Amino acid sequence: SIFNNDPIQGIFTGIDFVDDSVGGLITGRMLMLAGAYKSSKTRIMINLAIRALREGKHPAILSFENPKVVTSMQIISMLAVEYLIKKIPYDASQSVFHIAPDTLIRLGNTYKQKMGGIKAEAIEYARETFRGFGDRIRIYDQSHKGGNLSDIPSVQSVITRDMHLYGGNVFFIDHQGLIAGNSGKIYEDTRYVSGELMRISRYSDPHPISL
Repeated sequence: SIFNNDPIQGIFTGIDFVDDSVGGLITGRMLMLAGAYKSSKTRIMINLAIRALREGKHPAILSFENPKVVTSMQIISMLAVEYLIKKIPYDASQSVFHIAPDTLIRLGNTYKQKMGGIKAEAIEYARETFRGFGDRIRIYDQSHKGGNLSDIPSVQSVITRDMHLYGGNVFFIDHQGLIAGNSGKIYEDTRYVSGELMRISRYSDPHPISL
């Protein structure tokens, strides 16, 4: 019966070895990205969230690591660099491509005067693009207003609510290691959290999700 079915359509990540091996982000499955500290896991996650949005999906980010404002600025900084890459040849050593979320938060409304030129132009583009996303991408965090993320029940609650309010179908968690377990022991908690997240991806109501 599997070979009589139409192919499963996933969301391609743009990362060849991921797409070739697992077919991208698939409904009812969980894709786990692991790496060392500061190895750009969050940056890749945000890239995938933006890609999912542009492919007509309804993504949401559940951040256990950063407040909503930081995640928002991470998206804006990434969109600004995307703008720059379309305008000038990319060179990682050039400071024009270095747009840190923390710097944007610190500068506030003075970014045009402090940065100027094409860099300020890129940030303005990114702000407008991000604003245009509206509630087509949602960001949750550990604050009371942001979803009260802490443990697996809170993840389940936020995902269920998002699905019913916004039609959410692709969810990104940053990061799994910060989700509270139920034993206080790292290996047991990791196994428990992984298993529960896998269950959520397969059996969420009203339909499975990509996680």
